[in-house]
Amino acid sequence: MFIERGDADISRVFRRREKRDERHMLAERDLMPVATVATLSGKRGELVQGCTSGGIDFLCAMPFPLPATVRLRLVAGRDVITEPLDFPKTQRLVRRLLDDTGLFDTGALLRFRLSEKIGVGCGTSSQTMQLAATALAGAGFLSITPALLGPKLAAVEPCDIFPANGALLLWNFKTGTPLSEPAHLPPGAYVAGYPIDRCLITDEVDKSRPVYSAEQLRIYDAIHEHFPALLRAGELSRVGEMTATSADINQQWFPRGEVAGLRRLRARGDIDGYFVGHSGTVVGAFSSDPDRQRWLVREFSRVVGPRYDIAAFVQDADSRGVPFLNAAGRSLIRFVS
Repeated sequence: MFIERGDADISRVFRRREKRDERHMLAERDLMPVATVATLSGKRGELVQGCTSGGIDFLCAMPFPLPATVRLRLVAGRDVITEPLDFPKTQRLVRRLLDDTGLFDTGALLRFRLSEKIGVGCGTSSQTMQLAATALAGAGFLSITPALLGPKLAAVEPCDIFPANGALLLWNFKTGTPLSEPAHLPPGAYVAGYPIDRCLITDEVDKSRPVYSAEQLRIYDAIHEHFPALLRAGELSRVGEMTATSADINQQWFPRGEVAGLRRLRARGDIDGYFVGHSGTVVGAFSSDPDRQRWLVREFSRVVGPRYDIAAFVQDADSRGVPFLNAAGRSLIRFVS
């Protein structure tokens, strides 16, 4: 169920604080010398997301070179504070990680800078949790790999994963475990966007989780089996068949009118595939031709209409050997339609 809200309502939903609680007013003496910074590339929606007949819940996040950053500082006491918004799941995770490492009388102050709106399918909740864990690892308090961190994230909530360097990974979002080796994003032009005045509240998503038919489970069996190999081979046309199928199945629970226009573009052979935020408002598309970025942005903007936050980038043979945020970020286009 998509929720349309004004700015004032959205701020209440996400508990934007106008002034700090007294316990958040940290005296200078409470600050510890340990401070770290961590940055992660973002995501917009999922290329695929579903469940196999054997009960494996999987997704493959669609990376975007839109960074999120956290500055972490350890503090005396047990409070874990996030600014400028309260992120209770991140606070809970950090408290557990500190306790796991024996830092029972140490808390943390985390200041986030996000590139994306909350509640649209960009995985901001998972992103802030992973950023916090990455910052703690940078301070030398824990080891961090997707295999080690994933179960800790999943214990807080079903989670996305943000692999290093914009990699693609089939991921079990219920258990927090990898289902494939990381793969490079195939060369091409990629675009995705979300409406600036609509969001999908997590509590509403939880009331409408998909219940797949036997036929849909068989389709997801095939996607689960073949999708990683197609990504590694860079076969964007066949990848596009699977991303479009996953998006179309998801329409039954979270319908978006924009998908019909993207479906027409693919039927004409103008794009290789389209995708959605399976529990968000994101829609996106891609072409295997990196030189078609501006055409893709123009056609995508026409399909989704006004008041969309749209971003697009290019991945090509040269950029694959350079860090994703730098390489793909150089071609990044972002605007509100």
